Amino acid sequence: RTYLEAEAERRGLVNVTFVGRVSDEDLPRYYAAADLFVYPELTQPAFGLVAAEAMACGTAVVASNHGAIPEVVGDAGRLFPPGDAHALAGEIREFFEHENPCDAGGAARKRVQTLFPVERMIDETLSLYENMVGRRGP
Repeated sequence: RTYLEAEAERRGLVNVTFVGRVSDEDLPRYYAAADLFVYPELTQPAFGLVAAEAMACGTAVVASNHGAIPEVVGDAGRLFPPGDAHALAGEIREFFEHENPCDAGGAARKRVQTLFPVERMIDETLSLYENMVGRRGP
């Protein structure tokens, strides 16, 4: 964080705020206030929960094309190869040059509401647990 703060100051970036750890309660407000959520994940997540959270708050996403993230983001966001800083920078630049953050955020929110509604996630999780319990022997 210290390095990033110094780099932002060196480059004269005045519209950058480093807030540190955000509580789970406050997180939706931060997602919703952002024009773009950048998710440079390097691992292989089984589900892109962080991307889905940002999208559910109406925030557009640029994320690594890795693990299950592309399934979550789909055509409602932008993807780049994991670890490729130049591609990430290009996607961010393209976003701000060619997209309206409100329109892109609305599309992201609609995708999450359509494909991953809370009720469906609860039902499928319960079904999985019930299925697994049914498979256990005595």
